[in-house]
Amino acid sequence: LLAGAFVIHVRRVRPLSHLFKIGFDSSEANALIRFSIAVLVSGALVPAARLWVQRAVISLYGIDANGLLQVPFAVNAYYTPFLTNALWGRMHPAVTRLGPTPEGRHELTTAIRLIVVMATTAIVAILFLKDLLVPLAYSRAFLPATRLLPAQLVGDYLYFVALPFTVYALGLSRLRVYLAAWVGYSLVAVAASFVLMRWVGLVGV
Repeated sequence: LLAGAFVIHVRRVRPLSHLFKIGFDSSEANALIRFSIAVLVSGALVPAARLWVQRAVISLYGIDANGLLQVPFAVNAYYTPFLTNALWGRMHPAVTRLGPTPEGRHELTTAIRLIVVMATTAIVAILFLKDLLVPLAYSRAFLPATRLLPAQLVGDYLYFVALPFTVYALGLSRLRVYLAAWVGYSLVAVAASFVLMRWVGLVGV
């Protein structure tokens, strides 16, 4: 339906032949493949790292502990798109168009300011409402998971503040920087989790 609406609207503006031309451009294809590999690898690293950590959690503390761990992970998954989708939708195309210019850097600065305000608001709200949200989304049996939320939310905040820099790097096609950031993020997450959970239990994850 969306594609159909797009075609109908575009045909009123200009002929489709002006927009879509059959052909092959090796430089564009090379750029697209490099971009796709960077996004694919970075997108796969985080869940792979999380699975590795969860395997260790089950091995050390059992399946019930892993169930409690799902609560902070799920809370993160619920509210993250509200912060990140706007960032990707606005900042990435703007930086791609503007490049490393003062205007492009202004987009980065604006994104950081907005994400700080939005993340702070969301995190404070979750901290205040956690004892209501967890039973509402799961059951009272999962209430012990609320003690994991403060540590998770501190990590979330740092993640949100750092994310605009990775989007900026991707917008400038600095794929090595983008990929290095996500590889580093995943390695630190795994290493820190493995070390800390032996000292402070699930909070370490």
